[in-house]
Amino acid sequence: MNWLHLVSYFWGGVFLTNTIPHRFSGLRDQPFQIPFARFGRFHGGNAPTGA
Repeated sequence: MNWLHLVSYFWGGVFLTNTIPHRFSGLRDQPFQIPFARFGRFHGGNAPTGA
């Protein structure tokens, strides 16, 4: 197996794992606080439902 495939699988797993708290917060209809969102519409939160 190519090393690039392993790196791609790793980062794919990281991003999929990161979606779990965002998804559950969206299902509960609660904003998910993220520490690096200082600018923009949500200012400290992330609306996983797109609202």
